[in-house]
Amino acid sequence: MSSSSFHRSSSAAVVQLRPPLAEDDEQVLNAEFSRSASDPKQPSWRLVTPATTEACVLLIGAYNVIAQITSIFFLLSYAGVNIACLALDLTSAPNFRPNFKYFSVHTSFLGFIGCIAMMFFINSVSSGIAIILLLLLLIGLHYGAPMPASWGSISQALIFHQVRKYLLMLDSRKEHVKFWRPQILLLVANPKSCLPLIDFVNDLKKSGLYVLGHVKVISDSGLNRPIDPVQEDMPYWLGLIDYLKIKAFVEITVAASIRDGIQHLVRLSGIGAMKPNTVMLGFYDSTPHLNTFEKGKLLRNIKFAKLERAEVVEYFTAQDFDPDSATKRLTVHEYVSIIKDIIKMNKNIGLAKGFHRLDKEVLLKSSGYKCVDVWPVDLVRPENASTSWDNSSLFLLQLACILSMVSRWKTRIMLRVFLCVTSLQDMHHKEVQLKEMLSQLRIRAKSILLPWDHADSQQLLPSFNELLKRNSSQSAVVFLNLPLPPENIESAGSYVERLDLITADLPPSLMVYGISSVISTAL
Repeated sequence: MSSSSFHRSSSAAVVQLRPPLAEDDEQVLNAEFSRSASDPKQPSWRLVTPATTEACVLLIGAYNVIAQITSIFFLLSYAGVNIACLALDLTSAPNFRPNFKYFSVHTSFLGFIGCIAMMFFINSVSSGIAIILLLLLLIGLHYGAPMPASWGSISQALIFHQVRKYLLMLDSRKEHVKFWRPQILLLVANPKSCLPLIDFVNDLKKSGLYVLGHVKVISDSGLNRPIDPVQEDMPYWLGLIDYLKIKAFVEITVAASIRDGIQHLVRLSGIGAMKPNTVMLGFYDSTPHLNTFEKGKLLRNIKFAKLERAEVVEYFTAQDFDPDSATKRLTVHEYVSIIKDIIKMNKNIGLAKGFHRLDKEVLLKSSGYKCVDVWPVDLVRPENASTSWDNSSLFLLQLACILSMVSRWKTRIMLRVFLCVTSLQDMHHKEVQLKEMLSQLRIRAKSILLPWDHADSQQLLPSFNELLKRNSSQSAVVFLNLPLPPENIESAGSYVERLDLITADLPPSLMVYGISSVISTAL
């Protein structure tokens, strides 16, 4: 009588439990049950499955063994309840309000320890097997079963609690050059034209902060829409990060102009002491943007994506998102003004050119070495080209060194540092100085000194460009000093033309200007 009552009650309980599991799609091997679970007229699978399980247990034929098994799994389930309540209480989640009068962290912990201890007291071997089976089930559900129904993640709540605590402890007033690391804000108009650059900057960040910033230009009438345009865009940007498999945050802002929006991003991106110290953007040009999605090498395959890869590609290649139209393009005056604004806000800046030609997969799979070249030449004061190592030149050297430290790059590239020496200077003495400095900074690089007399100021930039092409035309990436923009905004056009002349017909180039000290010999 008692056994039949137990059978009826346990079967009824399992029947009630199984449909929610099917709704979660956890029964991935039983599609037939998943289809019938929502249909009350087809209860057969709900009854057959628990009945079969019970029959298998009863076939053991020994009540003492069956009692041990059921008791162990019963205790294991309550240990899970206790540890879940303990974790929820530790996260201080406002929605966790238990009704149990005597609930506390201590009672949850004691309940968890008590359940586990009693399991091992009953049968240590069976308890160990039960815990292993539970872990295997959790791992299988985590990696192998899609979860369309979201029940929340306790790990996310715990991570938030810890991150908030440590962010408050991170004090920007205690920053020191010894522990400097790149915290980069990359300004992106449309990822369609710059996927290789996004991937390259992800390598350049070297365990630092990486933020993708985008500005949506909307008129006052557009702000009256019932839906925030940022909320519409954000899922596609997050999907892009997932498919690129980069470690980055996304910041999108709405402004009346691109310049205003970039000021918002530079000032407000990040949180606490984790704020960008370097801003990077693409080079100014009037050529149509290329579609780097067509290569398809950088977009990886991922399981259980929120958005299909085709949806993400279609969104960023759509005409509505394309900044090629004249109304969405920056003018040269706006572009130079943005550079001046970034420097005024005390941020390092980098201008990237030609990175659509960077094929990292081919580069890293090639048998030979490729060079990463550093040219710390101050074109404003070329007479100091071989003696001036200001913050900007050291920042240039630091970025190139960071790239050479990245695991996938360091086995395939060789770092080279070029210095230009006039005929009036002692080349051997300058070479010894350069090698001593690189040794002091612990940077493994090949030092190369080149004779360069620049008597004619009119031919300074063409002469330097020819020097670059002779020595760096086959390099993977070229790092160059960025001259300061002119005070008079009317000279913006000639400033951009000079930058274009310096980098003409070169491999992917990064022109940077550093504000603060970034290199220390104390570590």
